Amino acid sequence: MKLPTTCAEYAASRDAWLQRAVQALQHDPRIVAAWLAGSFGRGTADDVSDLDLHTVVTDAAAGDLLRKPAWVWADTTPERLALFAQFGTPAIVHENHGNAICGGTFTYLEYADLVKVDWQLIAQSRALRPRQTQLLFAKCDVAQEPEPRAEPPDERRELLAEQTGYFWLMIATACKYVIRGDAPAVISQLQMVHATLDGIERLLHAEPERVRSAGHSLH
Repeated sequence: MKLPTTCAEYAASRDAWLQRAVQALQHDPRIVAAWLAGSFGRGTADDVSDLDLHTVVTDAAAGDLLRKPAWVWADTTPERLALFAQFGTPAIVHENHGNAICGGTFTYLEYADLVKVDWQLIAQSRALRPRQTQLLFAKCDVAQEPEPRAEPPDERRELLAEQTGYFWLMIATACKYVIRGDAPAVISQLQMVHATLDGIERLLHAEPERVRSAGHSLH
């Protein structure tokens, strides 16, 4: 197996993998739809973007494919592994179903050829396609999430007050970590400060909440 050594080679390998996977999934009677979220869904993907692949399975198949013997673990079930292994040799497997949408499953999988895929499996009866996604195929209609709306003024004022107080709480905690010289904690705290500022800015401009389309959607 020749591994990619440049970003362009990785992108070509990833795109070829996706083409093969889509063709196979379309012919799998257990699969009714699939789309890409994350950077591909937003239209911002580049040569090193991973694949956030959301796959809708029939309710009949969901009992086996969506089984969760553990919530977070470095493994997956035999049923999911058999599905994923059709498209290459799994090298790294990690599941955290807290990142799953619509009550489904979330599996991070890196293949031996370095292609990285966030697999999300969703039962057909619960499927709701986020708006910022790239539809790959659909054998049936899949409902799309509604257009987000901004909160009414009274609710927005309450949220602004709460988020502003939370911002200063985070700043005070960050200062404590700076005094201690705990650099990792400072970085983690400042990330929360940044996220809080984003939320305050959204509320000030009366913008709708930005829906996290799933899992690790920043790839």
